[in-house]
Amino acid sequence: MKKLGDKIINKEKYDFIIVDSLNQIHKYFWIHRDFSNKKGEPTGILYGILTMILSLQKKYSSPKIVFCLDAYMNRRKNISGDYKSGRTKKSDDFWTQYNLLINILEYYIKDIEIVYATGYEAEDVASNYLRRIKDKDKRILLYSEDTDWFSMMANKNIHIYRQKEIWERDKVKEYLKKKYGELEIEDFNLFSILYGVSHNKVSGAFNKKKSLLIVDYIKKNKIQVDNYADILNVAQNFPKIKITEDVISKLERNWGLVRLYDKGYKLEIKKSKFNKEKILEFCNRYELKSIEKKLFLKEKKHGK
Repeated sequence: MKKLGDKIINKEKYDFIIVDSLNQIHKYFWIHRDFSNKKGEPTGILYGILTMILSLQKKYSSPKIVFCLDAYMNRRKNISGDYKSGRTKKSDDFWTQYNLLINILEYYIKDIEIVYATGYEAEDVASNYLRRIKDKDKRILLYSEDTDWFSMMANKNIHIYRQKEIWERDKVKEYLKKKYGELEIEDFNLFSILYGVSHNKVSGAFNKKKSLLIVDYIKKNKIQVDNYADILNVAQNFPKIKITEDVISKLERNWGLVRLYDKGYKLEIKKSKFNKEKILEFCNRYELKSIEKKLFLKEKKHGK
């Protein structure tokens, strides 16, 4: 704990943990790829995510855990068929476990929310959800390995868990500076629109140097950017930057692919309602004895 004025802040406490669900589910699918029950049914995702939730609840003083889901068909895929192309196709075993997990989360423990929106990805859903949290003193942990989530770190109370540690703003700024140069967290999404996002198969409209130059000009002159045309108007101020048809096409495409959609649509939110009978039945069906033990250990100790 540390003291700030008259207020005690517990550094191990978060009010919300916002989870990039597919990102984390994919991780545990590979970490526990050899896990299965006696019937040969894979259970690695189930074990990994359910254990992760219990660990987060215990370590961070029972935060609300928000699972942000990706829409199967989303607006970015409609803009470009190359978006996130080339990734290994997920197996039937993956999707079977995924669906089982999402269904059981509604009954697993209290303070879980499953959030999604038709046509939008997890980062959009998370960004939209964050806008709804009006109290800026709430401590929030983003749970994702995706650097796209950096752009959501709007204030010092929002951190991100990646590479097995918590990154506060200074750590993220250090990472961005080392990789790209002088770049603030608040400008990272705009920079990505200009420079592209290689891991999502989004090529850049400009190189790194020109992208940083444009971002810096926009920031220093406090220019409002509401669409890709606003960026083009800025780029035209630099004689060494040539505006070709290819640049215009990429910038228009990237505006649709990279920017976060944080408003203008409804979030669907399912709230968990703990059901002991359903959880016990689920744990027995998929032989998740360690999960059952962790959940009901106190009851057994007291002979209940």
